[in-house]
Amino acid sequence: MTKKKEQRGDERRMEEREERGWTECRGDKNKRKEVRGEVRRKKKERGEERRRKEERGEERRRKEQREEEQRRMSGKKRGSRKYNQWLEERMQGALDEYRRGIERGVKLSMRFLSREWNVPRATLVRRVSGKIVGSAHVAGRKPYLPAAAEEELAALLKIMAGRGFPLTKVDVQQLAFQYAAHNGIKGFSQKAGRAGHYWFHNFMQRNPGLGMRKPEVLSAARAIGLNQQVVSQWFQIYEDLLHTLGLEGIPSHLWNCDETGLQDQFSSNKVVGQIGQPCMEVCSGEKGETTTCLAAFNAEGTYSHAMVIFKGKRLRAEWIQQCPEKVTARVSDNGWINADLFTEWGQLFVQSLPKGDQRPHILLLDGHSSHVYNVKFINLMISNNIHILCYPPHTTHALQPADKALFRSLKHHWDKEGRKWTRLMAGQKLPKTEFFSIFNRAWMKAATVQNAQAGFRGTGMYPLNRNIIPEATFAPSKTTERILPPILPVPPSMPQTPPASSTRPESAPGLPSMPQTPPASSSRLQSAPALPSTPQTPPASSRPQTPPASSRPQTPPALAHHPTVTCEAPPLLILQDDEMVYEEVIDRNLSEEKATVFNLFTPRDEQPSTSTCVTFSDLCSLPKRERAMRKRTKPPSFLLTSQEHMDFISRKIKKEKILKNVQRKSKKTSKGEKKQEDNMPCNACQVLYGSPSDPKATEEWVSCKKCGLWFHESCGEDDGIYDDEGFFCQRCL
Repeated sequence: MTKKKEQRGDERRMEEREERGWTECRGDKNKRKEVRGEVRRKKKERGEERRRKEERGEERRRKEQREEEQRRMSGKKRGSRKYNQWLEERMQGALDEYRRGIERGVKLSMRFLSREWNVPRATLVRRVSGKIVGSAHVAGRKPYLPAAAEEELAALLKIMAGRGFPLTKVDVQQLAFQYAAHNGIKGFSQKAGRAGHYWFHNFMQRNPGLGMRKPEVLSAARAIGLNQQVVSQWFQIYEDLLHTLGLEGIPSHLWNCDETGLQDQFSSNKVVGQIGQPCMEVCSGEKGETTTCLAAFNAEGTYSHAMVIFKGKRLRAEWIQQCPEKVTARVSDNGWINADLFTEWGQLFVQSLPKGDQRPHILLLDGHSSHVYNVKFINLMISNNIHILCYPPHTTHALQPADKALFRSLKHHWDKEGRKWTRLMAGQKLPKTEFFSIFNRAWMKAATVQNAQAGFRGTGMYPLNRNIIPEATFAPSKTTERILPPILPVPPSMPQTPPASSTRPESAPGLPSMPQTPPASSSRLQSAPALPSTPQTPPASSRPQTPPASSRPQTPPALAHHPTVTCEAPPLLILQDDEMVYEEVIDRNLSEEKATVFNLFTPRDEQPSTSTCVTFSDLCSLPKRERAMRKRTKPPSFLLTSQEHMDFISRKIKKEKILKNVQRKSKKTSKGEKKQEDNMPCNACQVLYGSPSDPKATEEWVSCKKCGLWFHESCGEDDGIYDDEGFFCQRCL
């Protein structure tokens, strides 16, 4: 305000001087015109200069507002002062010179050292006094949690994310608060019950290996199925089959077929919209209709006949007007593949193979029922010298070339073309008559030679690469404690791989063994770890002591801690490969002079302590899930064209004919059910149903499909097998 008043006063005085000059030349008319023109010109210039200054000021204010908004969004505090302008090497030199002087008995001046080494005096004093350790740049206040505790927390977050149970930001904040509350560390807000936003932001900056990610959904079946031992055994069978058939290095005879579903409802991932206003995208309906696409291609990049399956009872002629040449359209009740349609596609596939080449072919596919139990299709492949190899259950997302490359690209282009059509038609539902108009454009962009070759190369099918799947992909399979059963008979020429006795990692040699906890009384989580409620911070004198080893839940070796680890500086390094290194450095033979030097450079908050602490692994343990081992009849071989698999299917068909009219019953009785079954005993343990002394009262009851005898579920596992049709006792097998 003062500057504006001074500016207006200067302008007023200048106008008065110009007015006096104009008055002095009142008698000269020409001179008076010149003075008047000069006054107008200067007024105009001053007005333009004033407007330019106002514009520059407005631009500066807008720029400051943008910077302030950016600082507020990034969490940075406002300040123009620059820190850490000194060199770390100079600080280390000043500390070394001070240490050498102490050893000689000479105490050097801090001011002298700061001038000689060109470092800030206050910064040097903090490092000499032990408040800050080392010569590196340190900005801001010291974190509430010790560095070793943050390293353990970062390792725990990485392992939890690898196992498929990542923690959210709020989970990490609550976990840090609980750790501080149990170990008597103050600083976090008791009212909020969790660590603050700025602590989490700085923690992520101090650990660049962590980041906020959007997790992909992975089903528990896929997490358990993608086991390293199962995949290794399958690759061994695949390699032996290539060697036996002589197809090593022949990509034109390695085929893969699979189906995928295309929805007629299209949506975008991210769009441009107005800030502060709702953003909506119009679609054709709440739910879309699925149309199945069956495709096959080889490792060379050649595509076989494709099939599109609509949902309906009868195929109309107007639906296939724009159908391409090598695509066949069919209908089914639900729009999915079935055995008859797959057999029809198999005939088209055989017709597309070259006639002059007599070498065998390998067809890779998943374990769908229309593939594995389709006798007509398997006989058709056997008669044309085509060997069918099935993938292990729940592993196609990592092993199948079609899922890796072709269908991913097809769905991307299908959604892209579908959004264009929906926007053009103002949200109209896609009719079947317009299906191929969109499918053709998407298929031409996706069904390329590069995508086919990339699919085989990315899954290790061709060129053969058994180590194509990274180790981190198998980490979710460690969640279950299921013992791997012998799934396949291994050929005599192939070395037998012993099944793993347990998925628990063994303790490192030389480390103290942890006590085993029985599964029935285990305190391990059955699913994703749930954080307990926020506790109040106890006083230092009443810290909870660590329970004895016999009563504590088992801690996995990847996060186990030594019993003598202290809460301020635990000598523990957590590694990613489930290994652990213990390091303990104790020097009790220091002289008094050297001990003084040691204390000068040792932070006061990190002095060795004898009190034990609660670790992050005690507050958030790794999830474990126990699975019941049910005896189920499975196909004996992944090679569907083998004699073992054909015999298995023939036995299955005979059993289905015998049990065709038998319906599976449940032991759960209703009000209208006969009361005669209430007193029926378990055929194995002879305990009556509904007896109050039944030790297995919480279990389900099952009946034999053939004789109708009833069993507890656990008794049935010991006295029979579970088939796809139901349960069969030992007497009926």
